[in-house]
Amino acid sequence: MSLQFPSLSVSPKKASDYQNDSFLDKAKRHWHEEKNYVNAIELHTSLTVRGVYSDVDGDDALRFLLTIEGQLPKGARDLIAPQTKHIDKSKNYYTYSPSEVGKIISRLRSIVAKFPKDYMTWCDLGFYYTILGMTEKAERCMEISWNLCNGHPYIARSYARFFVHNDEPEKAMWVLKKSGGLNKDPLITSASIAIGSAFDISGVDISKARRLLDGYTGIRAFSSELAASIGTLEYNNGKKKKAKDYFKSALIEPSENVLSQYKWLCHKTGFSVNGDPNGNALTVEGNVHQLYVQGNFEDCRAKLLELFSFQPISDGPISDAGYMSLVGLNDPDFVIQLSENRVPKTHMSFGELNNLTVAKLMKNDLESAEVCMRLLAKKIDPEKPDSRGIYLATSGLVMFKLGDVDSGKDLYQKAIKYFESRKAYRAVALAEHYYSNCVKEIDPPLFENLRKNVEKKAKDLGMKELSTDN
Repeated sequence: MSLQFPSLSVSPKKASDYQNDSFLDKAKRHWHEEKNYVNAIELHTSLTVRGVYSDVDGDDALRFLLTIEGQLPKGARDLIAPQTKHIDKSKNYYTYSPSEVGKIISRLRSIVAKFPKDYMTWCDLGFYYTILGMTEKAERCMEISWNLCNGHPYIARSYARFFVHNDEPEKAMWVLKKSGGLNKDPLITSASIAIGSAFDISGVDISKARRLLDGYTGIRAFSSELAASIGTLEYNNGKKKKAKDYFKSALIEPSENVLSQYKWLCHKTGFSVNGDPNGNALTVEGNVHQLYVQGNFEDCRAKLLELFSFQPISDGPISDAGYMSLVGLNDPDFVIQLSENRVPKTHMSFGELNNLTVAKLMKNDLESAEVCMRLLAKKIDPEKPDSRGIYLATSGLVMFKLGDVDSGKDLYQKAIKYFESRKAYRAVALAEHYYSNCVKEIDPPLFENLRKNVEKKAKDLGMKELSTDN
């Protein structure tokens, strides 16, 4: 929560600052109704993330937890008396090291065995199964968590995110609707708008979303994403003044997503909110964008890995870090070290496996690359047409490495033509970049022509990693 809503813990606050906070009220009500371990933890953490460190009910819950400390699972004990963190020592987020994840899963399973209604731990268990690529087990854990507490916005959003990253956005929307918070809870409404906009799924009444935002009296950080979502829609509809008004509201106490969304919108369109005090605020994802724009690829790669450890349900940051290593930093060893033993190759996404394949080819490890190529062919997704073009281009690199220049040229040209037919010009630039590297020594005129094309596209598309200036 402190990562998603950094403004919540900026300075200590009093419980009276949150008199209209429905989430905190619910946690207190649950504690008064039944004084058990789960409700005590919920109230303790609800107060902590809000920066409320002195509260009568909170002290009562903490006293209860200290009384039964010896009976609590280790994860819960760490909340009230932190000793060590179950994360990489070099980072401040969840670990994605397979060996550590296995140990954590064992601990989490022991917790839910003793406390089967602990919905937060079920959610964490699903989170870690996802890291290992155990999708079915992850979905089962997420489903249990959601069934135990489907109205909790964190649980509903986590379950919905799981479906989004498994290419099932309709199920994600169904989860959010069934949570009961649509058009009532700004966190759930904003998630619905984001998914609906990204996948062209109807179901969110924007007029009701506006009324919810206008009447919301809770924590501004929790409504900031809704304001940003509506502001983005207004911008896309050409209503820039209204968009600025919504983003001004969103940036007063922004979430991580709001800052990242704002920074990316600024980078892509030049949009900005004059006098915005948070325009230079650094967040995990926002920092990735800023470092990329600056051309600082090494630090950008490091931040991508931090981003993955923050939200590893999607391996997008891993794929992006691999891409940055190969193209921006010419560092195939990093990709091999990153992905080789992270998860089984059969569990990798198309993007991560393609990066690993290219890294193997760059190191002339043709034997390992062959296995990767066979798996890569099976992962071509008809619903993601660009994967076909990427496979063609990587096949071209294979042919060049095998010494079959004519076949290599033919495959790259087919890939470029395919991307051009889809107007995927960033993919065209990348294919031409790799193609030019392959023919640099054997066909200088073709190399020069390809590099001119790459340089022009790199400039037009803002792809600094493809420019020879970097």
